[in-house]
Amino acid sequence: MTLSIIVANTGSDSQALDTTVRSIVMQGCDDVQIVGVGSVDHYDWDEALSGSSLLAMLKLVRRESSDEAVLRDAALRHCQGQYVWMLTAGDALMPYTLPIVMARIGAHPDYDMLECPVSWTDDAGGLSTMTFGSAEYSDLMGYWTGSQAFDHPWLCNKLFRRTVLTSLPVRVDSDDYELSTLFEALSRCHTFATTAEGGMIHPQADTGLEQIDDRRLHYRLQHYISLLEEWKLTEVPTAFYAHTLRHQLEWSLRTRHTPQLPMLRQLGRSDIRQASTDRAHRRLLTRLHHLGMNNLCRYYRIQHRWKKKNR
Repeated sequence: MTLSIIVANTGSDSQALDTTVRSIVMQGCDDVQIVGVGSVDHYDWDEALSGSSLLAMLKLVRRESSDEAVLRDAALRHCQGQYVWMLTAGDALMPYTLPIVMARIGAHPDYDMLECPVSWTDDAGGLSTMTFGSAEYSDLMGYWTGSQAFDHPWLCNKLFRRTVLTSLPVRVDSDDYELSTLFEALSRCHTFATTAEGGMIHPQADTGLEQIDDRRLHYRLQHYISLLEEWKLTEVPTAFYAHTLRHQLEWSLRTRHTPQLPMLRQLGRSDIRQASTDRAHRRLLTRLHHLGMNNLCRYYRIQHRWKKKNR
């Protein structure tokens, strides 16, 4: 069997579960196992999978929990596919996505992880999409910085080789289960790939720092700083450094703690131009160049108070 798709349902919303299941059925792929986990008894699986060969391979894991970590860990023990895709009720695969990704992993059995484009509902209620080119990477740093994976640190749009996931600790880190699980899985991969084709909708994607609670924000900041130091990316500015700087500024705004992010050793205008094509990144790095880390954090707090006062 090529692929197992975990569908985790933390509540009793049949509509969200139906959205995910029917998006899988519409792909028209036979060599796929669906593993439903969580609140699965109230849903009519026979009707949803009627006429599909997927019904014969369906596995239901009855584990009542609101914790997606618990549900995914329970479901993994029943996955039989060479690769595993972990979805949550409400997620949906775009048309023709499974034929695309299954052809790709079929042609490249060395892939440990394959990532596809992802869409989500933005603050205005519209659909935003993040796409990236078809590429391959042979190490974690190359993937993380080359595809700017820090902008899409989600599990939902990535297929992993099953043996990568089954070797993970049961609970990696309660402060940020998704990111810590993602990095534990990525650290066990040797070949990473992205595809520009296909995609999935993840309505609940957290794309804004304001949506992240204090505990998760601090965990991400600490983890990103450790990666920058491990990969020796504190010499010249990079897009990943600018991304981490945004986390540092948000953390300083909430806590007024002394900045933990090391100052770049080289921060000239030519370095900034080469760091990123993102104008927001360049503007942030330019301010860092002129103000320094401590003053930039103070400026950010003043700017935030002014905006709040003049709303």
